[in-house]
Amino acid sequence: MTRSWDSTTADYVKYDFLRPCVMIAIENPPVDLGPKHLEVVGLKGFLKATAPDVDETLVDLRLQEVAYHIATGYHQASLGAGLEWLSIFDHQDACSMLREGLKDTMNNRENLRNSMRQNPKGMLVSI
Repeated sequence: MTRSWDSTTADYVKYDFLRPCVMIAIENPPVDLGPKHLEVVGLKGFLKATAPDVDETLVDLRLQEVAYHIATGYHQASLGAGLEWLSIFDHQDACSMLREGLKDTMNNRENLRNSMRQNPKGMLVSI
């Protein structure tokens, strides 16, 4: 998060946890990553799946506290219509970011292969 230090910008947080419902190959992900491929959840959904004994009331309280601290931060502007201080990405945005991440992974893998071909013994090269 970048801050402009003027009170004309509202900083807010959007996040998600993704849980694949099917195996998704990095090399060939489905063109349309829909709900049958991925479950998009927030912190409570993540904890329900991984730590079902966690008290949801306490989680709600902490999430409200985080939202409050974001809202009352130094030089924080008013939030625009339809936005929340702390929220979960919608399915489409979450899947779009995952697709970009998978594409970056493939590019990084290819860059590593090219580097290894150019310097197969892994010797340090000064630039």
